[in-house]
Amino acid sequence: METTLNRSVDVSPTRARPGLALLLAILSVPGTTLVWDLDVPLPGFWIGLPLGVAAIVLARRARQEPLSKGARAMTIVALVLACLAIGQMLIWTAVSIAS
Repeated sequence: METTLNRSVDVSPTRARPGLALLLAILSVPGTTLVWDLDVPLPGFWIGLPLGVAAIVLARRARQEPLSKGARAMTIVALVLACLAIGQMLIWTAVSIAS
């Protein structure tokens, strides 16, 4: 006699996390600027880029849910900060490679 048991686990967050998205976006700024003094090849890509991408993912996911006015503002600020940090890092990398 064979028995098959199928279970699925939902690991996605149950509610929006605009505060976490904003925290990650704020941390991505020094992660893309201050770490260039480290003796690691392309340090912004190791620290700032993952933080910025995680902030963008969380903020976009939070924007899909109904939020209060303050939480919606946090998601917008998180998106803007993370995009600016990633863009600044890419420009800094291009300039340093070109020179």
